[in-house]
Amino acid sequence: MNDISTLDELNIKLSDEKYIKEFCNYVIFDGLNKTEAWIKTFNVQTPLTPSLQTKLYRWIKREPVQKWLEKANKSLEVDWIDKRVNALQHYII
Repeated sequence: MNDISTLDELNIKLSDEKYIKEFCNYVIFDGLNKTEAWIKTFNVQTPLTPSLQTKLYRWIKREPVQKWLEKANKSLEVDWIDKRVNALQHYII
């Protein structure tokens, strides 16, 4: 991840909604922490350099990323509520 073309490629991917969704899926549905999800999503070398850690933290705070994390969380909550209601109905019947 040290050469300019790779960093430029990473910067392009950071703005791509496809990668934001993938990151959110890893965090919300696979239970990865944000650092693990970021490494897996963008295929960066580990351990993260200080500059990549800073890039990660700034990226997570961006509005599009926060919106997708919130959206994915709500989706999970709705799914959980649906399953809970179905289970309760099954128990009552």
